[in-house]
Amino acid sequence: AHHGERGGPRHRPAPRRPWRHRRIDGPTKEGGRLMPAPDTLRVHIPLELRRRGGRPRILPPKHVEAAMDRGQDPHLLRAIGRAWGWRQRLERGDVATLADLAADEGLSDRYVSRLLRLAWLAPEVLERLVIHREPSTISIYDLCFVASLPWDEQPGRVFD
Repeated sequence: AHHGERGGPRHRPAPRRPWRHRRIDGPTKEGGRLMPAPDTLRVHIPLELRRRGGRPRILPPKHVEAAMDRGQDPHLLRAIGRAWGWRQRLERGDVATLADLAADEGLSDRYVSRLLRLAWLAPEVLERLVIHREPSTISIYDLCFVASLPWDEQPGRVFD
């Protein structure tokens, strides 16, 4: 083994796997390329990570006029950001199971499993929480369970 300056073996990062759209019954091939499944829904939430006062903050893009004076709960924004990051790690194959993800994060499986549900909130709910900074009427804990409801029922539970 090749050793670095401190005498230990050099660490080589694992090669990253390219993103692929998959279906349970296999990918759809068209012209030799992988195509997304027709029932796939992709949600894009335009966010920017900017430093304010030395701390990173998740903010809407500059062209979106957010009601910053409403004071959206920073814990809620962080929880949503973490959930989306974890979802991406799972989809990329960086971690194989929730247990692996929890171990990497130093958190319990139960907590990661519950918080990860926020990555499947309805697009309307995410837009109102993250972009327009509308305050939620329920706790983050309850919001995790609302994420399992049909999308058309979620806004009523989160904001009414």
